[in-house]
Amino acid sequence: PCTSYNFLNDSWRNTGYDYRNLGGISMCDYYMNGKWYRFSGAAGDVMPTDCVPEYHCGAAVPIWMNGTHPKESDGITEVEVCGHWDGKCCNQRSSVNVTLCPGGYYLYQLHSPFVFHFAFCTRKRHTTCEELCLPALPEVILTNISFPCEGVFHIIFHMQIVKNYLNAVMSTIKRLSDEKGAYARNAVLQTTEKLVSTLVPSTNKTAVNETILLNSLEARLIGGSEKTNILLLKSKANEMKINLTSIAKNNEVAFMSYTEMEQLLSVEFFENGNQSEMISDVITATLPKTKTTNLSEPVNFTLKHTKSHLENGLLTCVYWKETVWSVEGCTATYSNESHTVCSCTHLSTFALIMQMDKEHEVDDLLAFINKIAVSINLVCLALAILTFSFCTWNPKINNTARLNLSICLFLAHFIFVLGSSQTENKILCSAIAVILHYLFLGSFMWMYLEAIQIFLLVKSLKKVKVIQRQGLHYGYLLLIGYSTPAIIVGVSVGVFPNGYGNEKKCWLNNDNGFRWSFLGPVCYILVTSVLLFVSTVWNLLTVLAHMKSEISKIRDTRLMVFKTLAQFVILGCSWILAFVQESPMFFYMFLFLNSQQGTFIFLVHCLLNKEVIYFHGLSYLVYL
Repeated sequence: PCTSYNFLNDSWRNTGYDYRNLGGISMCDYYMNGKWYRFSGAAGDVMPTDCVPEYHCGAAVPIWMNGTHPKESDGITEVEVCGHWDGKCCNQRSSVNVTLCPGGYYLYQLHSPFVFHFAFCTRKRHTTCEELCLPALPEVILTNISFPCEGVFHIIFHMQIVKNYLNAVMSTIKRLSDEKGAYARNAVLQTTEKLVSTLVPSTNKTAVNETILLNSLEARLIGGSEKTNILLLKSKANEMKINLTSIAKNNEVAFMSYTEMEQLLSVEFFENGNQSEMISDVITATLPKTKTTNLSEPVNFTLKHTKSHLENGLLTCVYWKETVWSVEGCTATYSNESHTVCSCTHLSTFALIMQMDKEHEVDDLLAFINKIAVSINLVCLALAILTFSFCTWNPKINNTARLNLSICLFLAHFIFVLGSSQTENKILCSAIAVILHYLFLGSFMWMYLEAIQIFLLVKSLKKVKVIQRQGLHYGYLLLIGYSTPAIIVGVSVGVFPNGYGNEKKCWLNNDNGFRWSFLGPVCYILVTSVLLFVSTVWNLLTVLAHMKSEISKIRDTRLMVFKTLAQFVILGCSWILAFVQESPMFFYMFLFLNSQQGTFIFLVHCLLNKEVIYFHGLSYLVYL
């Protein structure tokens, strides 16, 4: 019977309760049918063995036990019970079976009493650590959590009893998730740990290897006489690896995985200033017979991710520290798509949190301004394309790089504005992301080719020629400018075809570091371009120092170097801001600079170019 019984926790059963205080309504135990019952709650936990006055215990005829309670070794014992009626303490007689269970509590096999208005009485035996730690009702469990019982390890319960209590505790999680403060949350954790610890024998001579499987909790308990060294415990898809012999003298450890505990211990208790998300089950590791939580050597936990596609962010191993999630003593040592390994120097309750940068919410005014800026940018790029295509240029100038740079930027910005949000159609979104990848890489490639052109031109200043067209032939430029990004994108699509497009935008995903298929070439171009510009300026200063070339040619080249360098800063450095948006200022700078690339190209290379001014009949604006 100690593994399967019912609770009776009616407050009116107490021997001091006069039923006339209930408005004269007498209670009755007519529904008893021979089942085993355990008395609990405020009314008491045992039947009284002394005569109870009439009208008490909530009934006209109170029933008390006319005998002594048996010992645990007595097993199931039949004891006489009496009903106090008509001035006689034992006016009615019957019997019940009584037994003392291993947990130190009594069970009674109760039948329907003699007549109506009869009820079984209860009283408080004595206040014990068991009663404080393990009351019957969930509300009582969480209200009277056993802080006085800390360090008491002798309580031992049967597995089914522990499961019943754990189910009661787990059922309170959703209701308590709206509670403010950490008291109730700590009560749930401590009660759960105390319940699991009751499965550990009072001595370490008996081996323990228990598994608890509930809807909201899975627990593993191992230890006792088993001589274990490095121990691996699994609970659900989570694991714990611990050197038990070097940590716990009594050699017992409990490992628990909760299913719904993240509702109670939510990510709101992680104070870091970033947007965060809990991506694992909450787990608890404890040494039931040891007060020490700090370890002589770290323990490793392998936590399964509850989310398959993770946003780019910082994986953080945390533990519950009284009122908040803390990172103290815990580090993430390894991570892949499905699991993360955490190493911690203490035992506690743990979880895995993904920290992400705060998304910059663009207000309506900023979005409106950005649309206007992008529209101006597209118009300027279109004008630059027309100017580079139809304007008569100095034969020394090769505008192939600038023309194709403008074409790539125009198409990239145009497609980005119209297609980057087309996430409903996955195939279309992926295709748009591939095209954008190619066009933006092409833009950087043409900017790089222009830097090479300027470098070759400056080097040629030492050679005096009548008319010299700068740099490479346009055929080679076209081949290099469009084939190089095509190769990079082709390899990227072949290696990781799922890296394009997601549910938020049609651009490169951050999975497996795929964004480096864009960032890698861009970083290479930016670094080598800086080296080219340094070399170009050095060569130009050398030429100016010797003044061996034509003055006009030097003046034109110097201006061209300045314009190209400014173009590199505006076009190249704006993309650096896209990946260093640690503050709203960087975000706004990126929006502005990126949306005005075409405006800059048209302003510097076209509108302020004297050859273009002559072409449009505006020569009077230039003072020579």
